[in-house]
Amino acid sequence: MDPELFKKQLEQFAELKQMKVPRVASRAESTEPEIIERAGQSFAIDLKDNPTIAWEIKKLKPHVAVCEDCHDVVTNRRIEHKLNETPYKHWRSRCSACDMYNDPATGKFCMTGHEFRAYLCTAEASKSLSRSVFRKPTK
Repeated sequence: MDPELFKKQLEQFAELKQMKVPRVASRAESTEPEIIERAGQSFAIDLKDNPTIAWEIKKLKPHVAVCEDCHDVVTNRRIEHKLNETPYKHWRSRCSACDMYNDPATGKFCMTGHEFRAYLCTAEASKSLSRSVFRKPTK
């Protein structure tokens, strides 16, 4: 990949700083490129231009977007997934921005914690979740 294109893509997500080229005290500064021969081929290398020097990430830029479920403008939305054992083994997914839980029937984050626990106690939930990835553990 082209280094300039790679840098532009990185700058979308983070603030970058070019790292300084290390100075070697034993080598005299030269303006002419050094010619290296290997396997019958010769390469000209400019000692002042080092393409292997990376960028330092100063800080990540915040990702501001509209939440798909609560339609609020949120910064750095995270979804937390937790495997619970009671009343039976199931996954619980929570949006950290709106503090709502994922409704297994609709796939949207529209349930509070109390509503989600009440849903787990219903017979409908035990039937539907036992056929999906939320399967009851076998004894």
